[in-house]
Amino acid sequence: MSFLNTLSLKSRITALVIIPLLVVAWLSFERYQQASLSQQNLAKIGALMELISQSSHLLTALQNERDYSFGYVNSKKARYGKEMTTARAKTDQQIIRFKQAIAERPELTEMSSINNKLKVILGSFDELTNVRAEGVDQLTNKLTSGKFTFRTYKDRNTKIIQLVEEIIALADDKELSNKATVLHAQMMAKDIYSEMRGLMYGAFVVKGTMGPARFRHFVNIEAVLSEYQAKIMRQASPDVRSIINRINSNPNQSQVVGLIKTLLQKLNERLTYDADEYFSNISQLIQTYQTAEEHVLEEIEHLLAAKSAHAQYLVNSTLILAIVLLIVIAAISILLIRSVTVPLTALVSTCLEISQSKDISKRVLIQGTDEISEVGNALNSLLCSFDTALTQVYQQTQQMNEIVAQVNTASNTSLQLSTNQNDATDNVSVAMNEMTASICEVAQNTQQTSDAVQRAHDFSVDCADMANHSQSLISNLITELGATSDLVNRLNEQTNSISSVITVIQAIAEQTNLLALNAAIEAARAGDQGRGFAVVADEVRGLASRTQESTKQIEQQIESLLTGSDQADQSMGALKATAQKAIDVVLESVAAFGKMKDELDVISDMSSQIATAAEEQTSVSNEINERIHAVRHDAEQMAEHAQTGKNSSASLTTACSTLKTCVNQFTVS
Repeated sequence: MSFLNTLSLKSRITALVIIPLLVVAWLSFERYQQASLSQQNLAKIGALMELISQSSHLLTALQNERDYSFGYVNSKKARYGKEMTTARAKTDQQIIRFKQAIAERPELTEMSSINNKLKVILGSFDELTNVRAEGVDQLTNKLTSGKFTFRTYKDRNTKIIQLVEEIIALADDKELSNKATVLHAQMMAKDIYSEMRGLMYGAFVVKGTMGPARFRHFVNIEAVLSEYQAKIMRQASPDVRSIINRINSNPNQSQVVGLIKTLLQKLNERLTYDADEYFSNISQLIQTYQTAEEHVLEEIEHLLAAKSAHAQYLVNSTLILAIVLLIVIAAISILLIRSVTVPLTALVSTCLEISQSKDISKRVLIQGTDEISEVGNALNSLLCSFDTALTQVYQQTQQMNEIVAQVNTASNTSLQLSTNQNDATDNVSVAMNEMTASICEVAQNTQQTSDAVQRAHDFSVDCADMANHSQSLISNLITELGATSDLVNRLNEQTNSISSVITVIQAIAEQTNLLALNAAIEAARAGDQGRGFAVVADEVRGLASRTQESTKQIEQQIESLLTGSDQADQSMGALKATAQKAIDVVLESVAAFGKMKDELDVISDMSSQIATAAEEQTSVSNEINERIHAVRHDAEQMAEHAQTGKNSSASLTTACSTLKTCVNQFTVS
């Protein structure tokens, strides 16, 4: 902006005129560039459309070769040998034309996506010779490389169709892209019909059934075919639709369409349709699509030629229009410059005179009614207003000095009051901090007391649990002692029974001893005849003596056992009484622990209430402290504002003095 201020108004207007000229020149050049770019783009699109045309013819040749080869293989070389040879020759011719078209259009190789796909397609042509010799001619469906013979045809056709899809994506012309889309849909429909031609021909030849896999594939491609047919009928021109509609009027072709619809219901049913007739009729249908495809290619060619002619027209018209515009704008600009600079020079002279003399009573001489005259009128009006304003400014300056003095006094008073308020809030803040610290200490002590009471409470609960457990153990001990006492009593009874039995045994032993003695006497009386009996009597008497001795020993042991059991019974009775006393003591302890627990609960509740109250007091004191700090902050801000007001008053006083000096420099009416 400072650089422009160094230039004269004439130079600026000249520059202002040159800028539109440059803009027009630039826009014209840009439009010319766009037209040229559009022309180049159309040339690129033309190359792409040429590639689409060659791709279409190549795809048709490959489809025919694939289907005739399929019929040749499925008929075991009985049919379509001549047609296959012809189709191969046409395919080779189309491959040569395809390669020539690429060589003649070097711009195609500059498009990376197109170039990559072209390399893949050209590479697949090298495989075609091996597929023919090793696969088709040998009636083999699988090559030594592991690939399927007719799958290679489908893969190659798919790559060509993908090339067409890429071309459609690159074509940025809506009409041409729409035509190319219709062409792509026709190519896809024709490819699907071609696949149906080979797919169903094999089934018709063997009069077999269409298994689940083939039927599923047939249904899928028929659904895709319907979508492409619908797209063709939506987007194609009336002429192309008319060609497609010929299928309905042709009995052979319409028969094939009806047969395809019928085959959708023929899962696992034997197919008896004539294979050659089917092949011939569907080939006619494919030829109809080929005719429509060629018509679309002609439409693309005509549309491309029209667009190229229009692009050339735009280039020429842009050049002519740019030259005419530059001449007209230059002439008008010169007239405009003179119409502005002459009156402006007069206006500037008058303004300089007023500026040098500082006489605001002078006025500008007005001539004409254009914008510059309006500027002169506005300047005269401004001078009048300025004259009045200077007078009023001088008067207001005096009043402002008085007001500034009053404001300065009020600012000093506010500053002193703010200082006093800061001192007071500092004292209150210190007191609140001390009170907050005391409350926090009380809260901490209360919390520690509550924790100690809680530990005592937990200890009393544990002691009560241990006392209850001791009571249970002692009760079990008393029960066991009672059971043991009963066992000892039963043992005494059984021991007494044994004593009775021993008494009987002892009596029997005494009787046995007497009987043995009598037997010995009788044996002595018998003499030699009773000698053996005497020996037996002696043995019996000896056994009776030992029995008596044993019974005496058993009797002594039983008496000792009875004495011990009586003592055990007495001891268990004493233990039982002692255990009962222990139970009474434990019950008293449990009651005492219960009372202590209740008291501790009361203490714990009181501690909790005290802690809660302390926390609330801490919160309130903190809030009060925060509010005191806020008040102090506000007071500090008030002091700052008061100081700022004081400084502003001083500045305003200086400004009033300066303003008065400046006003005195002018001469007013």
